[in-house]
Amino acid sequence: MVLAGAALWMVARPQVRVVRRIEPARVVEDGDARGVLSVTNLGRRRCPPFVAVESVGGERVAVTLPSLAAGAARDVDYPLPTHRRGVHPVGPLTVGHSDPLGLFRAGRSYPSHARLWVYPRLHPLVPLPTRAVPRGRRPHVGAGAQRRGGLPQPARV
Repeated sequence: MVLAGAALWMVARPQVRVVRRIEPARVVEDGDARGVLSVTNLGRRRCPPFVAVESVGGERVAVTLPSLAAGAARDVDYPLPTHRRGVHPVGPLTVGHSDPLGLFRAGRSYPSHARLWVYPRLHPLVPLPTRAVPRGRRPHVGAGAQRRGGLPQPARV
């Protein structure tokens, strides 16, 4: 009886359209980058809650999407991992649902791919102190001594 109920629950697959965008697509290391899923229920009935799984640079990010009334649309945002520098592929996006007991799972993959650029964090540098050069003298240039005009003297043979 339980298996029949779980199988019946799985018949009601969500008929949704999902569009993903990344905001912003370029961030510094450990910066804030978010994925935004625009979800629209294309079905004639309310769709059950479901889960979207995104692959970001080899890491999986799971996003729970709410139940939507027929024809309803909603934007859901989620954080993207930015702790590693580099150009990280984002996608594919897999949307699926399971029965309340977790016995069955069904999913659909959206082959959309994007890139997340994570740049190194910039650190301000303080210039090193330098020795003041007396006015009229230039630092040592070449092997010859300084003469008027600031040009080195020719070498004597």
